Amino acid sequence: MSSNITFSGISSGLDTATLIDNLISAERSASDTRISTATSAANAKISALGSLKSSFTSLQTALKTLRSSDTTQARTVTTGSGAGFTATTSAGTATGSYSIQVNRLATAEKQMSVMQSADTAIGNAGTITFTADDTTFDVSVSDTDTLSTLASKINKASGGNGLSATVINVDGGQRLVLSAAKTGSEGAITVASAGNPALTSALGFTITSEAADAKVTVDGQTRTSSSNTLTDLIDGVSLTLTSVDASAHTLSIGADTSKTANAVSAFVTAYNSVLSTMKTVTAFTPGKQGTAGSSSALTGDAMVRSLQQQLRSTLGDSVTDLKAIGVTIATDGQLTADSTKLTSALTSNPDAISSLFSADGNLGSSLDATLNSVLDSTNGLIKQRNDNLNATLKDLEDQTTQLDARMTKLRAVYTQQYAAMEGIVTQMKSISSYLTQQLKTTSSSSSSSSS
Repeated sequence: MSSNITFSGISSGLDTATLIDNLISAERSASDTRISTATSAANAKISALGSLKSSFTSLQTALKTLRSSDTTQARTVTTGSGAGFTATTSAGTATGSYSIQVNRLATAEKQMSVMQSADTAIGNAGTITFTADDTTFDVSVSDTDTLSTLASKINKASGGNGLSATVINVDGGQRLVLSAAKTGSEGAITVASAGNPALTSALGFTITSEAADAKVTVDGQTRTSSSNTLTDLIDGVSLTLTSVDASAHTLSIGADTSKTANAVSAFVTAYNSVLSTMKTVTAFTPGKQGTAGSSSALTGDAMVRSLQQQLRSTLGDSVTDLKAIGVTIATDGQLTADSTKLTSALTSNPDAISSLFSADGNLGSSLDATLNSVLDSTNGLIKQRNDNLNATLKDLEDQTTQLDARMTKLRAVYTQQYAAMEGIVTQMKSISSYLTQQLKTTSSSSSSSSS
């Protein structure tokens, strides 16, 4: 049976356990230092690449917004005070003004029955045919039905199409109300009972709100509609009629220069952040006289230098176009946007931003290609660098595992060697003790003989 119990320096008096620990420490010190230094450097680079990725992603988002037609062709909509309509528009809608007057709103028809006492039977039987908005259905009525049970039968038969029925409780009793599902003349309600006209006569439906189409005049031209929402009256404009106008009001559609200007400012901020981040992660601080300087995680990194050059080159090729919209490039590459010049440029030429950032072959497309090469989740530069650094970290972990295994074996060798030494020392002490005893015995015998 083996045992891991050792007795340090029992014979020699040496602290062999501490000696072995010191020998192991000395043996692995250089490797530990190398692995630790390499691990710290790799982790620092991964962190720096994370900062770069974050800033480049923000720039990509700002550029995407700036290249979108929802930004470069955004529109504003204004209407005259008190107008009987509201309007929304989509990006790219033609700018211009329109004179609009709402002459009539589209209404849904309602019919109401004669008054009856609550829960009183109608007292007539037969089949009633209801029609509304091209939907026709029959309801079978028994002479024991009340207005409430008839309403339930109507709603079940219609399934929500054409019309619905409800009972209102008022002073003196109840009334059955029929409501068309849609506005406009096509939603007019007809109620007929061919087999028993007395049934419909007993119910006595009358129109309380007549079905009517909306009527609106645009620049002197009249249009009717079954709905109060018109999406095809003016290209790109959704018009919602809210009230009848006593006179015409102006609807104006213009370029939303403020939205575009804000997007340009956001782009400038994001671009400058990228430059600042690259400067930070590659910075080198010279040391004082006689001392070494300090480097950042990516000081002298070829990939970052290449990206800095690409960005400078891409924007440098468009310096004139950028200046035309109030954006200038400083000597350190940072951008500055003059809000006054930018607003003026957008007012005089609303398509300037779209031409610069959205057109193929211009600044926007070139910069987008550069950002994609950096941020692509499969083959992007940052993804590849991170993969390589993670592989390096894995290799360093493997080296640590191998070093631990080698040191375990070496410790066993040292332990065995010192144990052997202790054995020899023990034997030597035993021999020394024996010889000493023998000498004492011999000396004693000689003294006795002389006497």
